[in-house]
Amino acid sequence: MTAGATPGGRPPSPRRTSLRGVLRALAAPALTALVLAVPFAAHAGEAGDDAARACLGVLANRPPIAENPDPDAVRVTRFAAADPSAPLAVEIDGFLNGSYAGVRLGDLDIDALMRRVNACLFAAGFPTSGVDEVVRADDGAVIYRVRIGRGDDVELVAVDRRTGLPEPPHVVRWLRRMLIPDGARPFSTADLENGWRRARDSGRVGPLSISVRPGHTAGAARVVVEVERPSSPSAVIGATNDLPWALGAAVAYASVSVPAFMPGFDHLTAETARGEGYRREAIGYDGPIGATEHRWLVAVGRTKSRFVEDYFSDLGIRSEALDFDLATRWRVIDDWSADRTVAEDIGLSHNELTIVVGVRDIWTRSYLLGEPFSFDTAAHDGEIDFLEARAGVEMRRRERAGGARLYLGMRRGMRGVASWMHSKIGGGTYSALDAEAEAAYGPLPLEGRLELRARGQWSPDRLLPAARFVLGGSNSVRGIEVGALTGNSGHVESLDLVVPVHADATLQVDGVLFADHGQVLPVEGGAQRVASVGVGVRAALWHTLSLDLYLSRPLAGSPNVRTAGGHSPTGLNVNIVSRF
Repeated sequence: MTAGATPGGRPPSPRRTSLRGVLRALAAPALTALVLAVPFAAHAGEAGDDAARACLGVLANRPPIAENPDPDAVRVTRFAAADPSAPLAVEIDGFLNGSYAGVRLGDLDIDALMRRVNACLFAAGFPTSGVDEVVRADDGAVIYRVRIGRGDDVELVAVDRRTGLPEPPHVVRWLRRMLIPDGARPFSTADLENGWRRARDSGRVGPLSISVRPGHTAGAARVVVEVERPSSPSAVIGATNDLPWALGAAVAYASVSVPAFMPGFDHLTAETARGEGYRREAIGYDGPIGATEHRWLVAVGRTKSRFVEDYFSDLGIRSEALDFDLATRWRVIDDWSADRTVAEDIGLSHNELTIVVGVRDIWTRSYLLGEPFSFDTAAHDGEIDFLEARAGVEMRRRERAGGARLYLGMRRGMRGVASWMHSKIGGGTYSALDAEAEAAYGPLPLEGRLELRARGQWSPDRLLPAARFVLGGSNSVRGIEVGALTGNSGHVESLDLVVPVHADATLQVDGVLFADHGQVLPVEGGAQRVASVGVGVRAALWHTLSLDLYLSRPLAGSPNVRTAGGHSPTGLNVNIVSRF
């Protein structure tokens, strides 16, 4: 079509403006870089009047576009949606005509208005619908076409939240029927939220976490559903050198998770680990508390080692430990919110608050040359048993720029069940405070991100060996042998700069620069500290095989602290994990 005559008597010229390419660059912040989570109806709009209010609120809150004095600008007579059945077409037309009919606007002005329409549809809960093309008619009318993403265009993916593995096809089909019952309707997050409630209330699956991401084609979406209750077995096999060098340094481990159809439980996990001079087996059940999103866990394990209370010897020294753990997690806050920001953008944040309460009992026997023996004065005839009660609060916040986690808790140790039943079994009492913090921020230049981890413990008492603060290993001070330093109090901090090196559907590789620092404080004696810096690689193949490798160099610290991997001044931490 052609526009009317331009000022100055110039002949009319074609005035057809396609936004297919323009929207890819201009509307990307609102349609491509966003992740929606359900439920957030109070923020993203609901069906009907709520959706209209959310949409028009975006349009009304933007500064008005002034009349364009450019000679090429055209006085707009009216705005009209090419498809009257498009979501909120009547409301959007009414606002545009009431605000800009009769106003001279240029191409860039109209493009800006269409970006606002995209943000309006997004806020109203239609993340896959948006302006696809704009045409100016000869009479000064602006006709815009809205591509409508419908339910049939949605790709739905379901994964097990615990393992990250895909759920079987029959689970995906059932979730699709629950979440998107009508594929011919425009895809709306309000309908998705109603489906989320239906799936939750059905009792067939545990709590769901749903996110909406842009699809590979215009108007399409990819819905990712994380299911807490696994519907099929899964397994994990791995190897790490996170053992003291005296035990051979390397340990292989495996775990299997299967659905558990028992009253009060929905998940069973069995695990085993083997290393030179080290062996562990454990089994655990967990499940929901009633029909809520709160959960509980009960687990029992057995460990055999040639280490006794941080000491190793070839003279027949060994220990056996039996542990029992009962824990509950009470999810108090689980809130998703949408915050409008600049550049027609909407940011998403997730706040979660969980109360953790639990108790564990550890019964340890130790031997020297086959006879009961212990280095700890609280033990009797080589046996010690203690019961530890703990309580804490965990706070999480996730947003597009990163996230953070904070845990604050306390523990109280006392004589265990076996110690009360048998006077020949030793025990002890102690108190300790715990703190953990994690934070991530990005993207930085080169798509990098910063990761910070910190962990600390404080106690005025002389703790039993199993309750002490330990330094060393890939989850602590990398490059230092695991268990190199222990104390009643201590802290450790790690800072990582992670930069993607390669990423495709098959292989993802990240480079890592890191610095670690830790310190322990025994009740008797002075503080001991260690620090290291290094480089690392994190690789994932087909989302089933991952490799973490860290090469580090100690900067400073206590003398005679052994590096991971042997006597070399350079430490090497390796972790290999396969999930299927």
